[in-house]
Amino acid sequence: MIFLKKDLLILCIFLCMISCSKVLKSNTDTSKTEIVTNYEYKIDSIFKNSNQDRKFNGVILIADSTKIKYCKSFGYADFEKKIPIKNTDKFLILSISKQITAVLLLRLVESGKVVLDKPIDSYLTELNPKWSSVITVKNLLNHTSGIEELTTSLLFKPNSGYKYSNANYVLLGKIIEKVSGRTYKDLFKELMKECKMNHTIFPDKDFNDFVHGYNFVNGIQSKTDKITFDASEVPAGGVISTVQDLLLWNNKLYEGSLVSKKSFQEMITPYSETKHSVFGDTKMYYGFALYVNDKNKEVGHTGYSDSKGFTVLNLYYLNSKKSLITIENQTYEIEKTPFLYEKMIRDMVFAIKNN
Repeated sequence: MIFLKKDLLILCIFLCMISCSKVLKSNTDTSKTEIVTNYEYKIDSIFKNSNQDRKFNGVILIADSTKIKYCKSFGYADFEKKIPIKNTDKFLILSISKQITAVLLLRLVESGKVVLDKPIDSYLTELNPKWSSVITVKNLLNHTSGIEELTTSLLFKPNSGYKYSNANYVLLGKIIEKVSGRTYKDLFKELMKECKMNHTIFPDKDFNDFVHGYNFVNGIQSKTDKITFDASEVPAGGVISTVQDLLLWNNKLYEGSLVSKKSFQEMITPYSETKHSVFGDTKMYYGFALYVNDKNKEVGHTGYSDSKGFTVLNLYYLNSKKSLITIENQTYEIEKTPFLYEKMIRDMVFAIKNN
């Protein structure tokens, strides 16, 4: 009888241990779920509490380094056919393309083939404008060249001001080809393979395997489905990609796999003060293909084109290794604040990061 009581006591202790273990495991799992639910709740609240007459239409991805914490799609890839957007859909990423161009150029700097402070006519001897002898490669990278259009006079003396212009990165694409002796497209493909970005594409002229873009003006929606691509302009804003591939890019770039430490420091050097509606009153600067919030180690880029119908945001927080990526296949007229929801989502992520 004594042995039976001992056996029962041991059994009870064993069952209690299992029960406690299950409770602990359940609490741990719940904690992980709450992190995801927190983003879902906050983003859903942004959309529900908005009094705007427009909805977010695209994909949002939030990640801690390589670990995706939130990824959700909203709205339509094709409004007319009511085809929903998928998380894995391909979009035109516009000026995020400039980061790829900056990396390819800096690799040429690292190999000694390009010098940042040399005038661009050292590499592009066929340029006619007189300003090609006073503008340096660095001026192109950080938009201090004074160039607005390739066929017009400079807006200001190089290094004396800041003017964002796609023309700067069109010229960088040409320098990359001239110095390397290879096409930008081939170098681009090699880099994407290195990054395992299998869904990021240098589009041919009539490439159309990506979601349709839409533009809204005065409440009227128009479809921008006749986009053609000029190979010379792709380095400035013509790459096609997905939010998942952009996450791969962020982790490769910011964790030091693509360029040297010295080159990366050049990229995040705050050269010129600037403003952008996404960042509100936050003091921002421009580096090499990056907006830089030096105080809070927030870096990244935006993309916007009403003629093509896309709004893009790709941010990274250097201290926490957090990525925020949003892509919409729609644009709104300036009075409606193009980056309306992007700013709200950025502010939410920024607040969580800094708490």
